[in-house]
Amino acid sequence: MPFHHCHRDPLPPPGLTPERLHARRQLYAACAVCFVFMAGEVVGGYLAHSLAIMTDAAHLLADVGSMMGSLFSLWLSTRPATRTMTFGWHRSETLGAL
Repeated sequence: MPFHHCHRDPLPPPGLTPERLHARRQLYAACAVCFVFMAGEVVGGYLAHSLAIMTDAAHLLADVGSMMGSLFSLWLSTRPATRTMTFGWHRSETLGAL
């Protein structure tokens, strides 16, 4: 086990647990579905000259952005602990939830 500040790290090495792997797969699927609907709404709104449909596509863009932020925080939380961040990057999940 790696040493940090003369203490042995009691936590297992960070990685993707089955729950996190499942959450990551679900987020990827939700991002893909939202992106497909967003593209369809942009094209459909343009063809129908409907600003309301295109505005809903912008709303989906915000949803995709927030899901990508969640995916980024999941990835960031798997980084190993460092000398200055002895607990690792697990706090990024909390910030990603905001």
